[in-house]
Amino acid sequence: KQIQVIGNQTVTVREEFKGGTIPPVKKEEVSYGEIKVIAKPWANIYLDDQLVGQTPKILKNVPAGQHSLTLKNPEYEQIIKQIQVIGNQTVTVREEFKKK
Repeated sequence: KQIQVIGNQTVTVREEFKGGTIPPVKKEEVSYGEIKVIAKPWANIYLDDQLVGQTPKILKNVPAGQHSLTLKNPEYEQIIKQIQVIGNQTVTVREEFKKK
């Protein structure tokens, strides 16, 4: 049985084994990367719908995988990007807002 844990969640699994030995638990390492965000003129940064700061900024310790990145500035249309984070790597996002 495989279980995927996302973010900082705690998961408890209970299974009953009938006879035999309990198989060893295989621990998979979670890898983390970074997202470097630059926007002109500036933007509030939302990662997976949570405000995480303002540009320019490097988001550290982002779990590897697919993430939604939203850039908001009240003077412009928001920008939404899907970002693939790879462990031990930095993804750079450069955006320039267009007038509404």
